[in-house]
Amino acid sequence: MKKLSLYCVLAILIFAILAGCAGNAADADSAEDGGGTGDVEDDGGIAFEYFYRGFTPITDEKDIPLFESVPGTVIIKTQSDLHDFMSTYCPGIAYFVADFSEESLIAISDTTDASPSYNISSDIKTIRIVDNRVEVTFDEKQNQSERIYALNTGVTHWYVNIIKVNRDDLPSGIADVYEK
Repeated sequence: MKKLSLYCVLAILIFAILAGCAGNAADADSAEDGGGTGDVEDDGGIAFEYFYRGFTPITDEKDIPLFESVPGTVIIKTQSDLHDFMSTYCPGIAYFVADFSEESLIAISDTTDASPSYNISSDIKTIRIVDNRVEVTFDEKQNQSERIYALNTGVTHWYVNIIKVNRDDLPSGIADVYEK
């Protein structure tokens, strides 16, 4: 009986290890498909890397129009504009310095018109240039349990993805350039 119990425990351990390995392989596949944090390019879109992702609580009702006035997508081309954007829309948040000689940043933001009780993070699937504008496609197949929710209980939350792209991938004269 002891041997049978020992074999059962060993079988369970082996199964758990194999299941963990299969899960890690699925995570690696997800990263290659754009679910990870490295360079992402899908279906001929522009390669990008996440620079910053986060929520900003809007605690004062008079600030809501400021956040609603931000277009859904803006191009940030200089360190000065990045500093202004972050201090205006993400105050107090630490962020990295970008190499604007080779990169541009694209901020894709969202307020919660459709679901006022919460806001949710969204993974970007593709970035393309259409009619001299940045077109963003979100990963609608993203597992709901992998998203981050911010409850709007007495506070509204604004969500932003900021991504890095190669400066050469954006045409000159592109629309929606952020300027302070």
